[in-house]
Amino acid sequence: MYRIARALHIDSNVPGQPLWDTLTGIANPYGVAAQVTIHCYGLDGREVPKSPLIFTLQPGHSIANTFIKNNTFPDPPQNWQGHLTVGFAATSPFGTVQDLPTMACLGGNGPTPLNWNYATPTAPILGSSQQTLGPGTRWVFPYAIPYFDDPVQHHDVHSYRTGLSITNLDTKPANLTLVYTVSDTYPQQGQQFTTTLEINPGATAVGQLHEMFPVLAGFNSEGWLDITHAQPVSLMMYLLAANRDYQYLGFSQSPWILA
Repeated sequence: MYRIARALHIDSNVPGQPLWDTLTGIANPYGVAAQVTIHCYGLDGREVPKSPLIFTLQPGHSIANTFIKNNTFPDPPQNWQGHLTVGFAATSPFGTVQDLPTMACLGGNGPTPLNWNYATPTAPILGSSQQTLGPGTRWVFPYAIPYFDDPVQHHDVHSYRTGLSITNLDTKPANLTLVYTVSDTYPQQGQQFTTTLEINPGATAVGQLHEMFPVLAGFNSEGWLDITHAQPVSLMMYLLAANRDYQYLGFSQSPWILA
């Protein structure tokens, strides 16, 4: 079970554009479906009305959960602040499940143009065994938004991009395979896009995901990123989701080393 030390959803006078909200990105990179339970607790320590949220996340799928009505769930908890817990269970008594890669951030700021378009702090995931440095063969970012531009709330400089930085700390070249999978929030859920990247020893590759995956330019989506290498290699990674010019909204992640 994970704890997210700060979480909230406070409505504004415009439906669907809260003053503050919490986004939780969860990916299931394993071969077994997982039941995910999100509990919301208020400042008094009591569970808030309409909590918990319980759903099943299939292998290879992800979710970007917010507390905006009909964004992910039809009637999630509203107008509260406190903290979250996120727990995982196998979907049958014969299965096993591991804690899933998870990230969280806070956003909102009220009606457009502020809504999810300005400062958005990352919230730490407490209680995880996440590794962020060392030799590995598989690195997972549970949430990414490579490209998103809508004409109303998130357009032009307020549209979304995601930048990725990978440094090869090893003495041999790194030949990486990157797979982006669309989350369950979208009709294209589970659709995958693949690219490769070679990084020389000591070098750093920097780019935006819609440049590394050109097919994603103009394709509105959120999802998760899976990076693999055939043999163990020492890499350092950093992912930043932000508005287009990287001057307004911004929240970052380090990867989960799974193997």
